[in-house]
Amino acid sequence: MHAFLVLVNEFLLNLYPVKIKNPAMNKNFGWAIFFTFGLFCSCGNGVDKNAANKDTTTTVAVQDEPIAEMQQSVNTNFKLDGHEYAVSINRNPDKSLPLVVDEFDQKFYDNSVEIIINRDGLSFFNKKFTKDAFADFLPENFVQANLLLGMNCDTARCENKRLCFTAQVGQAGEGPAFLVLIPTDGGPVSILRDEQQEELNYD
Repeated sequence: MHAFLVLVNEFLLNLYPVKIKNPAMNKNFGWAIFFTFGLFCSCGNGVDKNAANKDTTTTVAVQDEPIAEMQQSVNTNFKLDGHEYAVSINRNPDKSLPLVVDEFDQKFYDNSVEIIINRDGLSFFNKKFTKDAFADFLPENFVQANLLLGMNCDTARCENKRLCFTAQVGQAGEGPAFLVLIPTDGGPVSILRDEQQEELNYD
């Protein structure tokens, strides 16, 4: 084995000639090249080939979160019967309500709508409406599969000492529409089916 190493050393010295005056240093230089070459080869052989060939598995979580419509706020100011009215309508996806499941088994958060009315700078009305307010007019299976889309203040029909709001359940322009009438004298709220079936945009 020693003879073999000597031959390899001589070969490397001939392959990489270096002018070194001291013969001992010349031999040491050859041994250094030899051992460096051996170390390089051993490092190459130490690579874990199995690790390089291992497949990487990525787990993707299935998204089953119900869909929620965006929050929406609309402010309206108008005069009626000598009073100044400031109306704020806030629609929010309400996680406290039962989920809506459509015909494709897609789940949605239903909406609730809060109506805040100030008259002449003072609080006059504040109430949150849900789809249940209109359930008496709708089949149960329709209620379960459709959202309360939103509500709107219809200033053109605010008359006879009543504030008029429209509401719609189902698809915009297609679902049933309702009138929510709020008396200006503080009387009880009344809800009627809107015969005009207006196409309302709640986007």
